[in-house]
Formats: sequence, structure tokens, C-alpha cells
Amino acid sequence: MIVRAFPLFDQGSILRADMMAELAGYAYLFGDILYDGYSDGILSGCRLTTTRDAIVVNPGVIRHAGKNFLIKDPIYVAYYPTNSTTVLKMNFLGENRSARFVTYDAEVVLDNAPAVREGQIELCRFKLQPGAQLRYKYVSFEDRSTEYDTLNTLYAPHSAKERSTLSPEITYDYARELSGTNPKNHWDMVFCLQAADRSRPVAADAIALYLRSRLGGSAEDFSTNQALYEGLNQILTSVKRGQDIAPRSKERRKSKILVD
Repeated sequence: MIVRAFPLFDQGSILRADMMAELAGYAYLFGDILYDGYSDGILSGCRLTTTRDAIVVNPGVIRHAGKNFLIKDPIYVAYYPTNSTTVLKMNFLGENRSARFVTYDAEVVLDNAPAVREGQIELCRFKLQPGAQLRYKYVSFEDRSTEYDTLNTLYAPHSAKERSTLSPEITYDYARELSGTNPKNHWDMVFCLQAADRSRPVAADAIALYLRSRLGGSAEDFSTNQALYEGLNQILTSVKRGQDIAPRSKERRKSKILVD
């Protein structure tokens, strides 16, 4: 039998263990069950902003290993210029047990290693020059990949069914900019309608299907967030210039670019 029970906290009533257990079960298990099958990544919120000397991770929810981690208050992480790639990561430190609690700890840190290890999720990366201030506002879709002095969130995974994807802010900005060109292509119009809902991310497979329909190529060509963004930017740039988009050739699909 399935029972939906709501504890009643009347004046003068005694808090009982079964009442508190019902609350705990709802509060901590409901979200995990609701997002069962979702990938690791940002589930909601966690918008990044900057001050003169700190990156601010605003309230939100991050999913890792089947558990949802709530960021209730803004987290401030001091940044500094290194002229090299610096990555803001969330480290998940595992389980701790005490007589009264089971806790799952996590911390937000800056790391000079671009690679994300097991138990980590990337939130953003940047290259900051001496004397510069880190910015988080973008003047165009292409500006999101500006190398220096700009927060790059393209690599940050956003939680979705089975496979992480791009931030809904990224796909929304793409749709907004593309729709401003009055697109005539059927695939462009369909994708803009889907990406206009910035409250939820567009599935990576849906973005990849759109890119393959417009650019050609295979699923392997669009297996990462960076590849998805580059494909979107290629379409947007071509449409703005009024150019036809040449499908990817077999030779191009076979080539690989190695980045140190």
C-alpha cells in the first residue's frame, strides 16, 4: 500500500520520531527519486557572477552520484591572475557518518589542472591577465569562448536524462541571436522554439541531431559540450553572413584536433 502522510504539528503536540522520519524522507528522497537517471551536473541555478576579486556561485542544485547537493547561500571564491587556464570545480568529498547524521561534503575550489577527475564537476574556466577583471557578461554568443578575462561555462555539465548537456542560458542566447536574423531554415526555427524555454536545458542528443541535420557529420562529432557549442557557433556565424553551410566532409570527420 502506498501512503502519503503529512505530519500535523498542532499547538502543544509532541514531536515524534515517526513524524520527523516522514519529513526527512520527503525532503531528502523526493528530489533524488524525481531526478533518477539524470547525469551528474548542474541541476538548477548556480549562476556565476563576479566581483572585483571573487567568483560568486549563486544558490542552486548540483547533482552527483545520484544525490542532489543544495547550495543555499552564495559561495565566494577569490580569483587572481595567472595568465593560464584556471578551472573552478566542485569537489565531492564522500560520505561521513556520526551518531546523528550521514553527511556528504563538497567544496568549491580553483584548480590549475583542466582535466576533471572522478568526484569533480567543472563550473567554469578562465584565463586572467594581470591587471584585468574577470567578467561574466557576454556581448554575443561567440563572446562566450573569448580566451582571456572572461568566464567560460561551455565545459560545465548541466544535468539531463542520461547525458549532461549545455547550459540552458547558452542555448537560449543562441536561439535569441539566431531568431534575430529571421531564419528561413526549418531546422533553425524548430530549434529556436525549443531553446526559447530557458527554464530547462536542451538535451545533448537533441542539439546533436539539429547540428547533424544542418552541418552533416556523425554523433561522434558532437559528443562533448565544446563540440556542441562550436557547431552552434558555426551555424550562427554562417547565417549572419548570409552564407550557405557546407556539410562536414568525411575527411574532416576523420581528423582530430589535439589541444594541450
